[in-house]
Order: sequence, then C-alpha cells, then structure tokens
Amino acid sequence: MRTVEETAEQLRTTVGALYTMRHRGEGPRAVRQGRRLIYAQSEIDAYVARLYAEQAAG
Repeated sequence: MRTVEETAEQLRTTVGALYTMRHRGEGPRAVRQGRRLIYAQSEIDAYVARLYAEQAAG
C-alpha cells in the first residue's frame, strides 16, 4: 500500500494532480483508511497499463 505522496512520486506527478484525477474519476483507484488515502500497487500498475493501452490504440 502506498500513500498519496509515494504514489505521486512513482507516477511523476503532484499530490494535487492525484486529488484532481480522483475527483474526476480518473487515475488509479484509492481507498480511505481513516482520513488517509492509500493506493494498492496493483491499482497503480493497472492505471499505467491503461495509459499505455490508450496511447497504443490511437
């Protein structure tokens, strides 16, 4: 499980961009653990795979 900060670093984006993606229903899926958002590595990997698939399609 990764924090918002760790996920942003891995995806080379900002924490604010992750929150914006979440608000728009984009980006990797996250779950709340108390007051914190956490990301499973499998969700991050699936998000990256979707990005590659979309770019390959056109």
